[in-house]
Amino acid sequence: MESTQNMKNNLTHASLKGDYVARLRLQGMGVFNGVLKNINQTECSVEMDCNAEEGTRCFLWIQVKDAEHYSRGNIVKSDFHRVTIRIENGLSLYRIIARHEILLEDSTLKQLIRAQSYQNVIGVVDTRQDSSDRKLNCWEANKCGKENYCVAGTSVKFDGLFGGKNGGRFCAFIDETLCKNGRPLTGEKKLVKCSECDFFYEILRDATIDQGQYA
Repeated sequence: MESTQNMKNNLTHASLKGDYVARLRLQGMGVFNGVLKNINQTECSVEMDCNAEEGTRCFLWIQVKDAEHYSRGNIVKSDFHRVTIRIENGLSLYRIIARHEILLEDSTLKQLIRAQSYQNVIGVVDTRQDSSDRKLNCWEANKCGKENYCVAGTSVKFDGLFGGKNGGRFCAFIDETLCKNGRPLTGEKKLVKCSECDFFYEILRDATIDQGQYA
């Protein structure tokens, strides 16, 4: 079974692939046009014709739909037709492209985080279990004591998903749960917070293994 740390590492280094129009301004070399080929949370690679030295400072612009997004960065590798850039706000660009692509390719999240709505998640992985085979719930794992007034503990429509009571094992996909510090979050901000939670990875392990994706 895949360890929690390995799953976190896979999420951190997950790479999104796609062809996005890119422009790169290299310090002392001018502006080059190219195509973004892949990006993770710290680096990206751009296909373009230039010969930049490692360590060269740069500005990167990426066109996603009708908006242009940019980041400062440093060239870490160049082979004439492709450059690899360590980007300063890589996580932000990664999320923008992930939202556009909907699916985080090559990551342990795979089909689970499709459109940030529980209907789509249930459509992919519906693992409701009866009350005789229930598993540990989020409030039990985190010992928060909020199960009687948090939406995860009171939402009966999620009962049985991933083997939990109400939303007890579906908490990552329910908006405005009172996780740990009690601040309700929604959408991407919530999923980013969930990615810091060990219980979230326990849910992912169970859900993906049930679907035969991980041994």
